[in-house]
Amino acid sequence: MSNEQELMDQRVQDREDFVWAMICKTPIGVPARTVSDNIANRCLIFGWLHEDQGEIPSVTWFKKIISEPGLKEQVAWQRVLTQRETARQLEKDRETFAKAARNFRISENEANFGLIRSILGENFSLYQVQQAIDSGAIQLSAASQEELEAYRREAVEERRDFLVNTASLDQLKAAVRQEAADSRAVIKQQEADEALQSTFQREAHRNFQPLPGEITSALIKQATPEQIKLWMRKWGSANVTARLRGLA
Repeated sequence: MSNEQELMDQRVQDREDFVWAMICKTPIGVPARTVSDNIANRCLIFGWLHEDQGEIPSVTWFKKIISEPGLKEQVAWQRVLTQRETARQLEKDRETFAKAARNFRISENEANFGLIRSILGENFSLYQVQQAIDSGAIQLSAASQEELEAYRREAVEERRDFLVNTASLDQLKAAVRQEAADSRAVIKQQEADEALQSTFQREAHRNFQPLPGEITSALIKQATPEQIKLWMRKWGSANVTARLRGLA
């Protein structure tokens, strides 16, 4: 295929992508609904196109074709949210994102939030964010040291407020045991962080290339010891360990 043909094909694909995005934003009927943005709907709707009759995909064409008997029933729809519902969903998603940032040590910034929403859609859950991170489906920027310290302070304040104002005697006893365990876990985490940083420093002169994106944390967890050793020889022990821990 020539470069000119490839360019023409790409332009056709770009136009189809744009038209599809506009179709998915076009409200139809009362109460208003929009087409669900999925591959099945896209293939179905563009399959109605009669190019041999000079039809081209457009919002105008879609509005006309969807009014034909029996076609609406074949399509998956979603209700158009009111402005108030949209704002409420955005607020809920931001709350979930804030929890995810603290749970998974990622930066609470607009870039991460927008990326999560673009990949997982609205009304995502903590579990979905964790699965996306572990599988490598989404690459998020890690929290800065300042953010990590802020997360820690918030957690301490929330814990103190609970113990002072809400906790029962049994809960206070359990808290003492938990805090002792947490202290040991923090020390262990700090030791692991220091060990990883030392490994990066030791391997710096070897100029290892970054670990490929397809080698995810989940894949490393499932790999055999021999495979992990091979990856470490090729890309460095520090890079593999960081990816395993979701830090890179």
